[in-house]
Amino acid sequence: MRDARESRDLSYGQLESETGIGKGTLFKIEAGQSRQPDQALLQQIADTLDLPLADLYAAAGYDQADELPTLKPYLRTRYPALPETALHEIAAITKKYGIDPSSTGPRPGEDER
Repeated sequence: MRDARESRDLSYGQLESETGIGKGTLFKIEAGQSRQPDQALLQQIADTLDLPLADLYAAAGYDQADELPTLKPYLRTRYPALPETALHEIAAITKKYGIDPSSTGPRPGEDER
């Protein structure tokens, strides 16, 4: 969420204006200090920042049966102790092999043979 907000040069105040969600709440969600924030708030943030909702759900700890988050949020959620250097290495590997790290994973059953 922070990367998307900062890449759009939005302050918390500006994001508050666009989403109608208070700056304090936005900060807590972005910092991971809000335990499972309201899904409607996450939807509003995802829509405003043009993020996959699955990414925000994964970061907030919601179980998702029908959609995986994109690679970076998935790895951060699944492997919280993974160092930032490992994420950079993974990004280099995806680039080398032409994998789009911003695509979501397969739906349940799609990758099973």
